Amino acid sequence: MSQLLGTFLTKDPTMSNPMTDYQTEISRVLLGLGAGLALSTAAMAEPAAPANVDFTPSVTGSVSVEVESDHVIDADDSTAKISDTYATVDAALTAQISRSLSLNAAMTFEPVLDATDDRFFEDHGAYIGELYARYDADWGAAVGGKFAPAFGIAWDAAPGLYGSSFAEDYELSEQIGLGVELPLGEGEGAPTLTLASFFADTTALSNSIFQDRGRLKKSDGGAGNTESLENVAATLSGEIAQTGYALGVRRLAAGEGDPEDEYGVSFALTRGITIGDGELTALGEIAWFKNQGGADADALYGTAGLAYGFGDFTASAVYSLRDVDGADLDHLATASLEYDAGHGFGLGMGYFLTETGGDTTHGVGVLASYGYEF
Repeated sequence: MSQLLGTFLTKDPTMSNPMTDYQTEISRVLLGLGAGLALSTAAMAEPAAPANVDFTPSVTGSVSVEVESDHVIDADDSTAKISDTYATVDAALTAQISRSLSLNAAMTFEPVLDATDDRFFEDHGAYIGELYARYDADWGAAVGGKFAPAFGIAWDAAPGLYGSSFAEDYELSEQIGLGVELPLGEGEGAPTLTLASFFADTTALSNSIFQDRGRLKKSDGGAGNTESLENVAATLSGEIAQTGYALGVRRLAAGEGDPEDEYGVSFALTRGITIGDGELTALGEIAWFKNQGGADADALYGTAGLAYGFGDFTASAVYSLRDVDGADLDHLATASLEYDAGHGFGLGMGYFLTETGGDTTHGVGVLASYGYEF
């Protein structure tokens, strides 16, 4: 998501304390990994492999690099007319230890502070977003460690440069806990149930290097910031009649100072249709939260997106709304055109219009990207 757009659309928990006691805190993450392994290995034996097939441990991964430049060209709030040029680098590694067991890590390098003035490649920090063990078996899979529990899809799947901006409010990321994936049938489109129990990462890994984003502490509060596995999420996903669906529910316990637990439900549909020489993909998602973020206020989100791929180009448009008790109804409209230049390179440009807090903002942006897998 655009860092500049995020300045005006979202509010993140404040995290301003320096990292301390690294050994103790990192050991808690490793304990999470161990718990995941214990859960999986105690529950089942590793699936038998064909006797004539040898296994060789391997390491695979991917790297993606994006350079984006966003510009607010008109705004009711004059202080919002700023420009932000920045890079986002995502790197992921998977070490396949056995046919069933893998260790996984993902690191991100990006601006870790919101832009408050014109900015050009500033405030970049690196942090570990995922660090977990995964055990795959005939019945499904188990994970343990730091990962992103499944809930909602629009925060990731909404098309374009800015289409996911509102939905990112309810993304579950950087959580420590345990999870399972359970296929409930066979064949393409069969439903899969994912379950997770977790809490927000408050270890040293919640901070960043190069630029200090501040370490999350339990005393900061916020729904799900409990340092105990009392937060849960479940998602049922699959496909019916060539239409994908994802139904999610979650409960995040109140953190310190929060008056209420948060309860949420999301439902998404996706559909791809061939039109002429291209493919039209439609996405719709609605998400509702009682006591969002642990506050005494409910919230409703809606996201509708269309993307049409033709040749090496993809044109897309998204409309989103956000309705929080006691606040003005927020609107987001975006349009983007992206080009796949081949060999991992891509280019894109986009436009966004937001109405948040009664103020209207117009902005444009350009994006250059490169992705590599090994």
